Amino acid sequence: MADLGMTYEDLYKKISRYLGWGETPTDEQLRVVRDVVARGYRQFLYPTDSRTGKKYDWSFLRQYYTINIETGKWKYALPEDFSELLTDPVYDDDDGYAALTKITPEQLLDMRVAAVKTNPMVFYSIVSSPYDLEVGSKYELWLHGEPNTSYLIRMFYRVDPLKPDSTSNYLVGGIKAAEAILDGEIGIHYRIAKGLVQDLIASDSAMENKTYLGNLLTGGADTLLRRGDLARFDLDNLYPGEQTYSE
Repeated sequence: MADLGMTYEDLYKKISRYLGWGETPTDEQLRVVRDVVARGYRQFLYPTDSRTGKKYDWSFLRQYYTINIETGKWKYALPEDFSELLTDPVYDDDDGYAALTKITPEQLLDMRVAAVKTNPMVFYSIVSSPYDLEVGSKYELWLHGEPNTSYLIRMFYRVDPLKPDSTSNYLVGGIKAAEAILDGEIGIHYRIAKGLVQDLIASDSAMENKTYLGNLLTGGADTLLRRGDLARFDLDNLYPGEQTYSE
């Protein structure tokens, strides 16, 4: 089956041909082409929803992530493509502990001076680690307490796509994203690109519509559990702290 995806190299060639440089631009021309693609990619990744006038967050930039908490360790490096945390970290279902609560790094360090609790850990902070010239900003997860046993915690975070390792890498967002970027950078197609992006936003947000689930809480409470925009879980992965609404 033919591959309908579009790589960085495909985009570079299309932009280069449009600019009249063919598929083998000079080094200086290729630098311009890459700048054009990077600008179009940023515009696509961080669009404005015309319906609300607010920044729209793509569902495909939400990443599920787990960390194995080790005995005696309270600092953990987060992925290089980490941008921000979308949900509080929660323990594995079998552990039965409540979701962790976010506090400032300063508060967490003050608490560590006062006393170091063991399990269960209940507080966390997101901390920027020393800036890396090659990677940029990096982040760590700090936990209050040094666990005396191992745990699994899970969360969702927003991806900040990394610079491609090679021109054969595919763009985040799929073929429609690539077409929107391409049309947006070829001036005569700018309006088409804007319309395509808004269509993609409408389609993406339709998949993110909130779902109401009845009578799933313990204790027999007659309430509706509302799935938040920021996380999607299977029915057997409901976690402590999800918000409820009276019917």
